Amino acid sequence: MKTLTIKDTVYNKLVKVKKTEESFSDLFERLADKEKTSILEFAGFLSEREAKKVENAITGYRKKTDKLDKLRDKRLDKLWLS
Repeated sequence: MKTLTIKDTVYNKLVKVKKTEESFSDLFERLADKEKTSILEFAGFLSEREAKKVENAITGYRKKTDKLDKLRDKRLDKLWLS
């Protein structure tokens, strides 16, 4: 058995992801053994305002990359069709 010291903020986050029937040891083991993390495990971590900011950033990035993809495709078409 070991004693760990963690910040209150970390403890509060762990309490949110810990299942009701689970001990903290079980939680740590579950998290440590996990190879892949489901995006659903992050549900609720962002406030509505923070989530909107992230959504807007992603939307903006997608628009920008779509525009760049179209420009690239036009250039490639010119090269291939010339």
